[in-house]
Amino acid sequence: MKSVVWKRLLWAIIFLFCGIILATLLLVLVYALPTGRMRDNVNNSIDLFKTEGDYKELIPGIYVGKLDNYTDSVMLAQAIYDGEESVSIKAMNVMARMSKGKNYRESLIEYLDNGKSDGVHEYFWYWHGYMIYLKPLLLFFDYANIRLLNMAFVFITILFLGYEMYKRGVGKYIIPFGLALFLLSPITIMMSLQFSSCFYMMMLGNIVLLHFYDVLMDKKMYMFVFLFIGMGTSFFDFLTYPVVTLGIPLIWFFILNTNKSLWNMFKDFFVNTCFWGIGYVGMWCGKWAIASVILRKNCFIQAINKIMAHTSVDENITIAEVFRRNFEWTSERAYQVVMIAFLILLIVWLIKTGVDIVNLKCIIPILIIMLFPIAWYFFASSHAYFHYWMEYRECIVLIFGFYSVLLKLQKTTVFSLQK
Repeated sequence: MKSVVWKRLLWAIIFLFCGIILATLLLVLVYALPTGRMRDNVNNSIDLFKTEGDYKELIPGIYVGKLDNYTDSVMLAQAIYDGEESVSIKAMNVMARMSKGKNYRESLIEYLDNGKSDGVHEYFWYWHGYMIYLKPLLLFFDYANIRLLNMAFVFITILFLGYEMYKRGVGKYIIPFGLALFLLSPITIMMSLQFSSCFYMMMLGNIVLLHFYDVLMDKKMYMFVFLFIGMGTSFFDFLTYPVVTLGIPLIWFFILNTNKSLWNMFKDFFVNTCFWGIGYVGMWCGKWAIASVILRKNCFIQAINKIMAHTSVDENITIAEVFRRNFEWTSERAYQVVMIAFLILLIVWLIKTGVDIVNLKCIIPILIIMLFPIAWYFFASSHAYFHYWMEYRECIVLIFGFYSVLLKLQKTTVFSLQK
């Protein structure tokens, strides 16, 4: 048994090492692309940034519908950077031109309108893996059209997952998952590249688990799915709502996995969570190590300082205030009506069908997973406080987990959309 564990850990380290090398090569490759056409295409959509501002609210007064044009402008400014540094330095340092007294969006507008900038800002502590698709896309599309493409991919991904759910025989979870997506606010994901990375990593993990579940269980390879999800989240994400890429696929794992003992379920929970953590933290450390070598400076110190800034709490900020901000969406009447109505519906069906005692053991891991957002808000309290309008999305783990528990307890499949 111990030899099997060590063998899987060894493979995890090998996959992680190969992933770090591949990620570095891909970034160097896309940074070798010419930036002239990229700049032209960004310039074609610059009026959009002028009119929408930093954080446009699609529905005024409701932060769930808030776009993040500020961070998207960071991504675009980095993509069109054309300094004289070597390709490898640009790929690891990830620079953008800045103007004194202006933020990223304003600096991008200033640079494209007048060709002026006062300096360069470095952003080396993230991978910025989105560059491997953003830079090639900017060769052919402006930002507005990239939004349209993103919209199409979001719809296709949701439809494909729905098909996999139906095909796997868990169609009754379509509506609960739809409610989780309702809170996730797909329209903002379609229009803000910043919000897309965690969405796609979560959806890809769900699809792989549903489609290849039998093979993964037979070969005992399921933990590597979580390893790759963790690696991908670290590589692509700009620290938005990473917990959903672990929590939602892990809930799906236990929805599908009903034939094991409670002890084995806890082992699977621990192993899958650890492998995701190995992938997530390992990729971060890999970036800092490679950047330290290429940039010839200790990138770990500044990166760790950034982590401390995100996890520390200002003396004027309380944990209660962190939770209030991230759960403020519950005050919106639309969410109250939709979610309470479905809750009542599920309770009525539970009373009608009865509780399946056998499935009681299956809900315990899901109940623990539902605590992930709470733990994250404690850990990354500063980040969750200041960026609550993106961090609130971690709550979909709570929502989907809660409804999944109720559906798991159903004795029959009265409420279902089975194959």
